[in-house]
Amino acid sequence: MEQRLHDLPAAASVMPTRLGNILRAAEDRPRDRYGLDPVVCWPHLWLSLEQETQQELAQSRKELDDGARLWLWFLVFAAWTWTAWWAPLVTVLGCTAAYYGTMLTKARSYGLLMQAAFDLYRRRIYLALNWPFPEDPDEERGSGESVTAYLWRGIAPARNRFTV
Repeated sequence: MEQRLHDLPAAASVMPTRLGNILRAAEDRPRDRYGLDPVVCWPHLWLSLEQETQQELAQSRKELDDGARLWLWFLVFAAWTWTAWWAPLVTVLGCTAAYYGTMLTKARSYGLLMQAAFDLYRRRIYLALNWPFPEDPDEERGSGESVTAYLWRGIAPARNRFTV
């Protein structure tokens, strides 16, 4: 039960599929915790990661993509369902196994790794931008929102002084 709740994003962000919910929930966590929007901040964080961490994340994403490719191939196999009585069964079983057995599992792994990258390395975004990292954990979310706005729009708050 706890895993199902972990896989759900906030009510306003619910997606039509479990896969979408798992990926959206992983995306929402850095935004909710640190104010950093992963869509905007991910390229900056990615470039600051060590090669080993990048490889681990890339491998996890590749496994998710491979699961999606497998699911798609089973779906394409449906075009031949008129040729044999067993072909629709293979299509349904193959798509179900690829989705529930591979894609959801790999999406959870990728989401957890992405979340861990933000948990462990988010300071690197601040450091790379010469942006002061908030000393008070209660201020981190607001500061992260400012960093996200800066990366997205290119405008820093007037009160912000970059560190050197």
